[in-house]
Amino acid sequence: MVTQNFPSGKSEVYLEREVDFFAKKYREIHIYPINIVEGEQRKLPSNVFVHLLISNRSGKVHSSVIFKNVFLIVKILWLEFIHTKTKAFFITHLKTFLSELVQCIELSEKFIKEPELQNGNNSFYSVWMDEGALMFAILKDRKKIADFVFRLHGYDLYDERRTGNYMPFRYYNFQQAKKIFSVSKAGKDYLVKKNLFAEKLVVNYSGLYDKGENPFDKNAFTIISVSNIIALKRVDKIIEILRHVDFPVTWIHFGEGTIKEQLIAAAKTLPANINWKFNGQTSQEELNKFYSTNSVNLFIHLSETEGLPLAIVEALSYGIPAMACDVGGVSEIVNAQTGILLPEQFDVQQVADKISNFRTGSMNEVEFRKGVRTFWKTNFDAEKNYDFFYSEIVGK
Repeated sequence: MVTQNFPSGKSEVYLEREVDFFAKKYREIHIYPINIVEGEQRKLPSNVFVHLLISNRSGKVHSSVIFKNVFLIVKILWLEFIHTKTKAFFITHLKTFLSELVQCIELSEKFIKEPELQNGNNSFYSVWMDEGALMFAILKDRKKIADFVFRLHGYDLYDERRTGNYMPFRYYNFQQAKKIFSVSKAGKDYLVKKNLFAEKLVVNYSGLYDKGENPFDKNAFTIISVSNIIALKRVDKIIEILRHVDFPVTWIHFGEGTIKEQLIAAAKTLPANINWKFNGQTSQEELNKFYSTNSVNLFIHLSETEGLPLAIVEALSYGIPAMACDVGGVSEIVNAQTGILLPEQFDVQQVADKISNFRTGSMNEVEFRKGVRTFWKTNFDAEKNYDFFYSEIVGK
């Protein structure tokens, strides 16, 4: 398994569940993170091992690797060129893509010599379409491994989220992969329209385990948001909306980011009926404890771009209704059964009015919250979704 940071850092939280599940299915799991984040490593099952081969890469391009693999390099770059619609951008940045490709070729040569790969009967899984997927694609092309799979989320799926609207090495990765898993139906639909190996695309939602219900109190209105505090998450819009809410509200945000201080400054100007708090970066365990012990009326998420945000799914699993913008796969989570789906561009006064109506309406009742949990259980149960994922990987 190739990850971005996991098990270091605090991102890729869903992998904690995936790894725990796969540890029961496989004799051993070997994780190769692309990067290492300082701090304590997350706990892993006893049969899961971490290797730093990829994260210790030098980043240098060695001319000997180019000369030895010139035909492979030319083939891959030519495939990319003829299948991209942004040819001018590709040519302009050819040196960058060549460097990335050569580094992955060198990594693949080191990776295949790893002792744990010598016993055969291995499954290969890249959590993102990144260096891990490209490395596996090279090994598959060279018949060093039988097959591999990878997941697509948002940043590695939508062209619009990349500089120049170009997704590096997508065609080659798709060509070589056994199966490609999208975390949302919207993601799969987006790729099907591009006529890119549609037969390999599989929708597989990430799953969550049942942690129980949120202890609901309809009379003390609390709104929760969970995200990185960066521009595209539009946490600032929550503050603008709350300026127009005229009843007592407690708003708590979980997450850190580059614009946190300016948002704190903006929050300080909110009217007296709005109590607010930035709780900072919070572990999954701490967040679950909060949901289990504190009443939450509404979860709000206003990001301008998404894959399929598990932070919303987490709230739904506790029976908490959600309000979110219709971007990416959000409409697969937020609907009439689970909350309020907003347009990507919205009027803050109208959203404030929706929150007021929510407080006095049927969504802020126990019966509606039971339906929220039913939706989660039907679509995002970890045991069911991960079992399907596993069966697809091993070909059962």
